[in-house]
Amino acid sequence: MLNTSEPDRRKGPAALGRRRSRRIALSFKIEVSGTGPTGTTAFHDQTVTTDVSEGGCQFLFHRKLSLGEHLSLGLVNTDFAHITGNKTQPFEVVWTKPSHMGWAVGVKKLQDENIWPLKFPVHRKPLR
Repeated sequence: MLNTSEPDRRKGPAALGRRRSRRIALSFKIEVSGTGPTGTTAFHDQTVTTDVSEGGCQFLFHRKLSLGEHLSLGLVNTDFAHITGNKTQPFEVVWTKPSHMGWAVGVKKLQDENIWPLKFPVHRKPLR
């Protein structure tokens, strides 16, 4: 497992104040599953994360997703997926914005489990 004690210097103190945990710039191949806006059209698309945190992740996606939409994310067929037991986890879309590859999407996890092959720090020092 990777240790994530390094601070995230890309976003600055303001971003850290809004988040419960630090983002780590790591790219994991993931499968994103959902039902789409009508609730009837299922999709299972692959992409990669741009960063992960203990509470969620960010990824680029070709579909426009809606705020509050529930998704299932899982690592795709890699050694990392085998380490974490090939499990999936429910997430909720908390923000989207247009990007050069379609959409940048931020999601938060809805269960306390962890699909990332990382060991996050338990406590974080307050910023001064």
